[in-house]
Amino acid sequence: MFRNRNFSELMPLAGAIGALTLGLVCLLLGFGSLYQWIDKNDNEKSSAEASAGLPPMSDYAAAIATLDAAPVRTAQPRAVSQASGSTSGDLGYDPAVVAQGQELFVATCSACHGVDAHGVVGLGKDLVASEFVHELTDADLLTFVKTGRPIWDAANTTGIDMPPKGGNPALTDEQILSIIAYIRSLQNPGGGS
Repeated sequence: MFRNRNFSELMPLAGAIGALTLGLVCLLLGFGSLYQWIDKNDNEKSSAEASAGLPPMSDYAAAIATLDAAPVRTAQPRAVSQASGSTSGDLGYDPAVVAQGQELFVATCSACHGVDAHGVVGLGKDLVASEFVHELTDADLLTFVKTGRPIWDAANTTGIDMPPKGGNPALTDEQILSIIAYIRSLQNPGGGS
């Protein structure tokens, strides 16, 4: 088709192909810039929406700083035995509840917090020595575990997401309370409060 034509006859066709190619490149660059602009504006809007209703960061940081002044746990879960004869470590927890908590902890929490609850570097904190865990009531700790701690939370010092219920949405409140009883038994193995 193009063999019998001379070069001057093909020039308009080559020019048209070049113009089309240049136009396509410009169009793609334009869409890429538009996409980045839209994505940037969406992220700013999402960030503004996410922070809506939250106190300023300094007030939020001050609220977190007061956690050290929180009273030592005062609430007891429903599964706690009030009888003094069948307790685990004299903490008031039924040994069967603590045993169930250990099984659930190993199945649900140990991947991040270690089988012994002393933490895994780069994943989950040591729960045995944790002042945060020790100072919360069982009811507050139940709420915390049910909620989790997202990576964007200013109080998240690990840089790792703690999913609600440790990533096991099937856990019931009673099961979480048994995990709490197990952690409490590790925090105070000799008994007492």
